[in-house]
Amino acid sequence: MISPVATAAPVCSEDARDEAIRFPLPPFLIGDDRGTTGTSIPILDRTVAGRVLRPSTFRRLAVLATVFACAQISLGAAVRVSGSGIGCGNDWPLCRGPIVPPANTRAIIEYAHRSVGSLTGVLLILTVVVGWLTFRRSQPLVIWLVTAAAGLIVLEGLLGALVD
Repeated sequence: MISPVATAAPVCSEDARDEAIRFPLPPFLIGDDRGTTGTSIPILDRTVAGRVLRPSTFRRLAVLATVFACAQISLGAAVRVSGSGIGCGNDWPLCRGPIVPPANTRAIIEYAHRSVGSLTGVLLILTVVVGWLTFRRSQPLVIWLVTAAAGLIVLEGLLGALVD
């Protein structure tokens, strides 16, 4: 019989599996010695963390963040070429007061750039968090790359602010 404190050891018998379900570990403590999640502990597969912290989720987030980052860079070029850098004035995140930009081409281009930039930031933060939690022990290169990507996006934003 399993004690009331569940451990990270693999569970083999059906009785032990049922017992493990009654005493789940917190998701941030779960992971086997290879750094993967959800492979050796049955309870993790039934939790939100077990469904979210998977390589496929990370891949989807990484692709989506990459698409948004490319769109952000393209919109930044459009802002620069069209001279729309002050299309919304200096009040951020609003556009000259209201949430919806005025019906003027420069304001719409600048507002689209700001909106995509905000979504890119959120997606990148999610990608970094899911990457760190999913691959923290098993894939140090992935950790390094997602951290570098976050740093590069911050640098890209600073460069965009300087070029104005």
